[in-house]
Amino acid sequence: MILREIGLECEYWLLDDCDQIIEAPKFNFPSDEMGFLIEVRSGWGTDPQAIINSLDAELRHVEDKAQALGFHTENKAWMAVTEEWQQYISEKYKHAMMSDYTRNIYGHKDTQHTGFRGGRATAGLHVHFSLWDTEAEDFVWMPEEAAKIIVKAMDRCFKHEIKHTLRISGEWEPKGVGDDSERPHGFEYRSLPATADKLKISETAIKLLKEINC
Repeated sequence: MILREIGLECEYWLLDDCDQIIEAPKFNFPSDEMGFLIEVRSGWGTDPQAIINSLDAELRHVEDKAQALGFHTENKAWMAVTEEWQQYISEKYKHAMMSDYTRNIYGHKDTQHTGFRGGRATAGLHVHFSLWDTEAEDFVWMPEEAAKIIVKAMDRCFKHEIKHTLRISGEWEPKGVGDDSERPHGFEYRSLPATADKLKISETAIKLLKEINC
């Protein structure tokens, strides 16, 4: 049996009382290697509401910790930052040394890999698509053409959200590259802003994944 599941990964800001960005890794919050955002993940699933519930549970834990430290979290698509701050973050977290596996179905070379774009630091909502084989107890590799069909459909469904927040449409990343090359596990859609409607996205993503022939 093949389970067609998704998972959400949403980025949030950690801010002080003056709404200045606090580096999440400094205080041991869940974060990615870019160094300036909290990264909250849902569980894998096929039920949109259950996926949102799991994401919200993780977010509550993060919010409680932030409050205890005198900070707060914020759900924003982007924040204006100075060139000096960008350079500080990029050098500290060694952005130049990080591989960028992001692809674009339209051939764009520009990506949101580092999270910096046009004088802004950006926060995204990434959707993981996967096929899980219950007999093999492992992920099944998803054909690239199937991934591109889903990416294009997600772009159409959420074109307003992408355009309004100046995100790059058509962005996706095959999961199972680099350190995970021996364990492929689907792909990640990366064009959405962190402020997008998570329930609508979950419902749409699951519907598309169930319809795809792979």
